[in-house]
Amino acid sequence: MLVELLVAAVAAACGSALGAVWMARRRPAAAGQQSLSLLGQQLTDPGTDQAVRLAAIAAIEQHGVDNPTDRQTVIDLICQHLRSAPPAPGLPDTSLRAALRVLRVRLHRSDTRDPWPPLHLDLSGAHLHELDLSGCMVGELMCRATHFHGTTRITNAIIDFGACFEDAVFCGYAEFNGTYFGSLRMRGAHWQGGVDFKGSGVHQGQGEFLEPTPSPQDSDPSERA
Repeated sequence: MLVELLVAAVAAACGSALGAVWMARRRPAAAGQQSLSLLGQQLTDPGTDQAVRLAAIAAIEQHGVDNPTDRQTVIDLICQHLRSAPPAPGLPDTSLRAALRVLRVRLHRSDTRDPWPPLHLDLSGAHLHELDLSGCMVGELMCRATHFHGTTRITNAIIDFGACFEDAVFCGYAEFNGTYFGSLRMRGAHWQGGVDFKGSGVHQGQGEFLEPTPSPQDSDPSERA
């Protein structure tokens, strides 16, 4: 009882959305979806305090653990947070790193105790720092016009329904070694730091595997002379 009272007090202090999550844990059938909606609003509101964002992400993740039928909605809210964050110099804030961690941990195939199904990720237009989906199983991965910063790792993964990187910009090195793609679309993608597709493959007849082409500034200087 003491722990429950402490959690309730923290939720109330952090705002109405987290208070709703507390009520959802007490009465999930009545308040679960409403709580998720309120949490999503907290994440996308630019005026939300960083501590509240972190608490909201933790609550959203826990809701997915407790409610398997809501897991696609949970992942949609995490991706929405990543898409809504404006580009900023330097390292991403703590809540963005926490959101990326949720994707990496919950979609990883090694979680045999409570495996999440291959869910769809829409990260189009987002600015992602050090994305790591290695060893994950994803339904569809949409990254149209996404900017990838630092090293991007999607190795030994399964992208069951295919991936789209059209018009994406990879500002650092990208690794796709050993990944299976149901289909793969990369037209207009720019590669500024090198890329490795060794051992990867695309399901025959489900798309085209285009060899990535570097951005003009990354071509051989002798060719530009």
